[in-house]
Amino acid sequence: MYRFVYGELLDEEDYKLFIKKVFYQATIWGVNHPDLYNFMTQIQIHPKQWGEEHEIYIIVNDSIIDKTETALADGLIKDLPINFIIHFMSGMQASCITYIHSLKVMTPEEYEPLMEPMFEVCWDALKAND
Repeated sequence: MYRFVYGELLDEEDYKLFIKKVFYQATIWGVNHPDLYNFMTQIQIHPKQWGEEHEIYIIVNDSIIDKTETALADGLIKDLPINFIIHFMSGMQASCITYIHSLKVMTPEEYEPLMEPMFEVCWDALKAND
């Protein structure tokens, strides 16, 4: 899941584009792997998940934290605790995946049109007020 969702995305400099790509990849992965997604959501909400010592977790988590800290420092996103922001993003992705599963739309033609408006809701909640 980490390789599919993050792949080459960790090099993306634009924070909104980074978050959008992660949102899309996580949604696509979750829709296409419902059983694994249900298992992963249990792991993601576990308080020790972000302290996992696995190399992939460390690389991805450090990159997300660095990018989010920069976005906070630049005033791009709301000034909230970083742990809240990271869990908020994960929760929004999970909500969207769960919603798509509830619709029983499983082909890209069915779920892809839903992704942009769902991402925009997530971004509107996260971005700093103009």
